Amino acid sequence: MEISYQIFGSKSSVDLDVCFFVDELNSIQENHETIKIYIEKSNIDTSKVINANLAIIEKGIVIACFKGEEDELNNALYKTYEFHSQRYEKRIVRKVNRNLEARIERCLRSLISYFTRTEFRVKAKEALRGNIKDKVAFLENIELEKIKDFGKNGSHIEVYKTIAFQLGITLALLESVELYTKESIIKHYPDLKNYLLRKESNVNVLQEYLDEFISIMKKRKHEFTRIYK
Repeated sequence: MEISYQIFGSKSSVDLDVCFFVDELNSIQENHETIKIYIEKSNIDTSKVINANLAIIEKGIVIACFKGEEDELNNALYKTYEFHSQRYEKRIVRKVNRNLEARIERCLRSLISYFTRTEFRVKAKEALRGNIKDKVAFLENIELEKIKDFGKNGSHIEVYKTIAFQLGITLALLESVELYTKESIIKHYPDLKNYLLRKESNVNVLQEYLDEFISIMKKRKHEFTRIYK
């Protein structure tokens, strides 16, 4: 079995993002099995937990992937290749146009999922099943400082880090700026530094970014015709 992969993402990440290149994608269970086998057989020299994805490449761009959106993974692979020591040559030859609406949807789902183990679990699950308006309405009522326990979704520091990352890359893309690493988000949004570096910090700034995101979604909803049907 010939295995080809690329390490990507932030240089300082506590885990290791790896994308294995495959000829086809199968069921969710089969894809997870493929990832497990590929990690074992690739013998990647790391002490970090490997966070793996699968992607199909055609003519030098990602045309399908197991996790996330093709355009985001393609550009992340392209932009962060040189940030890591690589075993294989660069497979991605160019960036592609970003799908802003898909990024917004992914951000909303990711943020809401962190409240499914809190006192808002029922409303969070309803919002995840609902449309974009439902998701925005749910987040509009969230006050982060009042969330005392995120349950199995992780500690406050871990959850704040992910929220900051999701908000950072999404707000930037709304400005037509593409960010793919913690370092680039910190440079663009210095106020998010402590959250992204998993440092204890007052949650007020993160709440301001969340409120700004919700405000933008409400003000600019006419631009997102597909997701606001």
